[in-house]
Amino acid sequence: MADLEVLYTMANQEETDVEERKELMDLRDQGLNSIQLKDEDKPDILILDNNNLSKLDGLDKCTFLTQFSACNNHIVRIGGLQTLTALTVLSLSNNSIVAIEGLEELFQLKWLDLSSNSIKVIEHIPRGKYLHYLDLSDNAITQFSDISNLENLKTLLLHSNNISSLKPAGTCLPTNLEILSLADNSVYNLNEICHLAMLSNLKQLSLANNPCVLSNEDKQVFDYRPFVLTWCTSLELIDGSKVTEKERFQAETLYSQGKVCQFHHDEHQKLVEYLTEMFPLTVLQ
Repeated sequence: MADLEVLYTMANQEETDVEERKELMDLRDQGLNSIQLKDEDKPDILILDNNNLSKLDGLDKCTFLTQFSACNNHIVRIGGLQTLTALTVLSLSNNSIVAIEGLEELFQLKWLDLSSNSIKVIEHIPRGKYLHYLDLSDNAITQFSDISNLENLKTLLLHSNNISSLKPAGTCLPTNLEILSLADNSVYNLNEICHLAMLSNLKQLSLANNPCVLSNEDKQVFDYRPFVLTWCTSLELIDGSKVTEKERFQAETLYSQGKVCQFHHDEHQKLVEYLTEMFPLTVLQ
């Protein structure tokens, strides 16, 4: 993942006012086992990547901290951040975090990266109105939790988890999402794409390498993109590839022929057979 300096730039790319220069303390690659700051240390940006930290004690006095990164450590629990109420960027990827905790009061947070950990449940997400980027990819999450109150969330990355159903998405996800990454999960029923229809602003969606888009031999033998477009009409990119006019026409044809709602929830295999007949993938594709 990008380091904190890059994240800081991205989190503030829409700012138009010239801000006072931030004080950066870069302690990455120091072999640190604990956080020991002096009383006079009052950084705005603190980077502790690539150390041996197992907990985040010692940050109580860093009340002015706005960006914090402790990627690639050995952190299991993330208590100790409650007092950092000025944080706008928090990156804790590539640790051993098992649960999200102590973040609810970080109302100013805009960017949160908890990827590549061992998180099982989406919970205790900051309740502020500014959060627009949330990365929970490469964890152990099995289902959606209700984060519909995050009305300004634009990017939600959940690829490489264990999510098996899209059913809760319709009520759990914020409707203003623009980017949703679900690749490399365990979604088995392509009919459940209908539960993403409420995401009317969705521009990018990834579904690659889910069981629902593969055959029994774990190969993709049909083009599911037109079917996805019948439900998610605002998409511009699917699995990183631009949606073509041909695919939009195919989607409109499916819809006009009533094929979208023809298959019941328990008829995934019939849907696959139909899409394989209508939109087979050749070797060249």
